[in-house]
Amino acid sequence: MQALKTRAMSLLRQQFVQNVMRFQASSMGLLITGAVSSVIYARLLGVTQLGLYTIIAAFSGLLGLAATFGQETTVVTFLSEAVGRKSRKDTVLVISYFVQSALLALSIYIALFILSPFLASLFKGNETIGLYARWLVLNSALQSAPSLVFTVLQIKNKITIVAVLENIRAISQVVISTVLLLLGMGVWSLIIGTLSVSIIFVPVSIWLYHKYAGAELFPTFREIGAGVRRPGTGMYFRQGLWIAADQMIASNLYPNLFYIILGATAPLPVVGLLRLGLRLATIPVQIIMPSVSRLAAVAIPKIASMDRKTLRQSCMKLMKGTLSLGTLAVIGSAIAAPPLIPIVYGKEFAGAIPAFLIILPFTIISTGNVALVPICRIFKRVWLLTMTNAAGLLCATAAYFILKTFVSPLVAISISLLVYHFNTLFLSLHLWTTILDDSKKLKTAF
Repeated sequence: MQALKTRAMSLLRQQFVQNVMRFQASSMGLLITGAVSSVIYARLLGVTQLGLYTIIAAFSGLLGLAATFGQETTVVTFLSEAVGRKSRKDTVLVISYFVQSALLALSIYIALFILSPFLASLFKGNETIGLYARWLVLNSALQSAPSLVFTVLQIKNKITIVAVLENIRAISQVVISTVLLLLGMGVWSLIIGTLSVSIIFVPVSIWLYHKYAGAELFPTFREIGAGVRRPGTGMYFRQGLWIAADQMIASNLYPNLFYIILGATAPLPVVGLLRLGLRLATIPVQIIMPSVSRLAAVAIPKIASMDRKTLRQSCMKLMKGTLSLGTLAVIGSAIAAPPLIPIVYGKEFAGAIPAFLIILPFTIISTGNVALVPICRIFKRVWLLTMTNAAGLLCATAAYFILKTFVSPLVAISISLLVYHFNTLFLSLHLWTTILDDSKKLKTAF
């Protein structure tokens, strides 16, 4: 018993474990905020208006594909490796790449803001959706500064600051949106609540970078400005474009394309039910994955500089732990959630239960794939992620149109979402049999 206690205390003293615990606390705060907001929005909007907001958000997300260059995801890996080598030259170059790609994305977002109503009238035959969506497009344009600064703070182990700020941002959005909903502003309430907080966080992010980045490794604002024309960022753009392609599928087309497809083939209330079912099904992942994934994205590139055996062992331990937690979370959620849905959200949302139960097992797949993304980025296999997710998207879309002739649209789209996730198991098999094979020599991204 004493030996177990000693081992536990030794584990808790490790920096990585402490950071995981901080991020876990933050994730729980965000999860609680998200759960409360979903109840409030469902109760105050109703299933039809919730379906409308889902279509608006999905449409703005699809528009944002044109401005996706992967910089917000790429910078985590590249900046972590540069800092790990204590190379200020590489750190300056990585942030120069980020600024260049962020400015390019901003110019596209401005064009999309102007064209959103016209594009909506072409796509949905409804200009109103574009009038709503343009403001969510603007919100996306404001995320670059917070994304970079939160990455810098995470690398410098300012995890508590990141955790507090993320929760402040989430709570502020919910409070503002709820007040406006009570005033009867409907869908506009969620848009204004989200956008206003994003506007505030831009100057806050600039101040945080000035205070915490430190000129010994990170560039000053003057150097960042000069970096707009700095050459040598092509290698980051090439990797970033592959990551952007993967992100386009894994974080944008999924689930936005499924919402749009369902909206085109079923009434708005069905879209609202899918949104609730999917949101509830992702709660176990939101509990387990954010802290582990974010820290793995920083830690695994550092471990990659060691021997392959150490990397394989570390990834295996990470996978086993998260997979066990994911399995337990799925079982508990499947038992507890269905009776509570009509009580908490209202009887009109009871129809979300089948969608929730069908989609829920994807948690087990996601937790088992925790090391997949950072490993593929490190070993220049991002294209595998992209191809796997693209194949999954095609299979899932085909599955929906086949299944909807036999079952309801809600059940068909739920099964197709699960098909999309099952496809990643093939990439996991490839990861463990080739990329992490001790006998093979593979180059990292540098």
